Amino acid sequence: MDSMVDEQPKPKGSFWVGFAIAGGVNLGALLISVVTMAIGIGIVLVMGFGLLQIFWLAPFYLKFHRKGEDNACKGVLLAGGITVLLSATCWANLNLGNMH
Repeated sequence: MDSMVDEQPKPKGSFWVGFAIAGGVNLGALLISVVTMAIGIGIVLVMGFGLLQIFWLAPFYLKFHRKGEDNACKGVLLAGGITVLLSATCWANLNLGNMH
């Protein structure tokens, strides 16, 4: 009876590694966006930051996924989700002042 019970494989990878990489890349992209505001490119990046992050986070997610590092994938997704929520909150606070 015991031979029929298969143990599930433990997820590989570190959640915190995925979270730190995604958070660091997001922070770097935000800094580049702010610095490039003077030439007009940065404003577009800052305005769509929450949605545009998929372009720089997807390669990290796919790399971890191919290596079977499920926990690192979760870290990348959570860091991206937090960034989207923070971005939406900031834009909502800016827009609430303009409501009549």
